[in-house]
Amino acid sequence: WLNEEDELQTAVECCPVECIHWVDKEQLPVLEYVMHTIARVDVGIMQAGQGMVADPFDVAARFAKKRSEKMKQRAKDSVQAEREQDRKEKNMKVARAIQRRKAEAAEMFSRWKHNPNYTVPPERAIVPVSYIPDTYSQELPEAEEEADKVNVS
Repeated sequence: WLNEEDELQTAVECCPVECIHWVDKEQLPVLEYVMHTIARVDVGIMQAGQGMVADPFDVAARFAKKRSEKMKQRAKDSVQAEREQDRKEKNMKVARAIQRRKAEAAEMFSRWKHNPNYTVPPERAIVPVSYIPDTYSQELPEAEEEADKVNVS
């Protein structure tokens, strides 16, 4: 990290085996972490071809892939949890509204049952008072006149 590029190039050229690789700074933390998990093999055994060493770049690539999959799964789980929470809140609002309507209906029924003179206010009537045709009020006097004729004769 802190050495000059010429010093680094000299170190790479002096190495008897090809064990030094150039990597990007973004890859370095993953490679350092992965190197702690890989078993070390002695250089002499490795040069003799007897040591089987896992390629740290392959291990780092698998680690990075697993890590990104886990992060995607966490994000997906988080979104699902949010949706579930929103759904529960909406259901609770609907349930509260239904309970409120039931309580209002029960209160109105109770008022009606205990007060026989209770009438529904005109604005809440099923058939508005203004809708009642005038024919009923006109028929009543005619019926009275007919009744008078019957009583007179």
